[in-house]
Amino acid sequence: MSEMPTLPGFWALGWDAVERACALTGVQVHHPVLATMSDAGPQMRTLVLRVVDRAGCALEMQTDLGSSKVSELRNDPRAQVLIWDTDALLQARLSCEVTVLTGAETAGRWDLIPERSRRGYGARPKPATPISDPFAYEKPSDFNCFAVLSAQVTQVEFMQLEDPHRRAIFARSDDWAGQWVVP
Repeated sequence: MSEMPTLPGFWALGWDAVERACALTGVQVHHPVLATMSDAGPQMRTLVLRVVDRAGCALEMQTDLGSSKVSELRNDPRAQVLIWDTDALLQARLSCEVTVLTGAETAGRWDLIPERSRRGYGARPKPATPISDPFAYEKPSDFNCFAVLSAQVTQVEFMQLEDPHRRAIFARSDDWAGQWVVP
């Protein structure tokens, strides 16, 4: 970014990186970090970004219904998604309100998952259960354990570590007008 950036230009650059994170399978940027809150404090884990809706400022990820993140999000739907795009030297921090979708609401999405990937939904015993050895579990494909995390973005912070660094915060509450802040 050699010329003086504008807020609309930086907004577009940031969302380009978020869309790349969804499109580039098999690379680090495709696996953002989701942060939620539990009774024990913040919890972070890596997920796969499945859908990006730039116009609607929304994201989708998928998870096993038995995972702790589901109960955490049902208790407190606020979350953050962190994406690091090495090529653009850009960090995207997206604050979201997450709705957990299950059952009939997710049928069309389930149909798009390759058979080999469906084993990620339906762990027995459920995720995070203590086990006697590293392989004392099963991973059958179970639609009834499939959940979609539908995230409505409420605030976005883009920070680019190009020289000189630049950082801006955009909020739904001000119709995404944006504000430059010190990196």
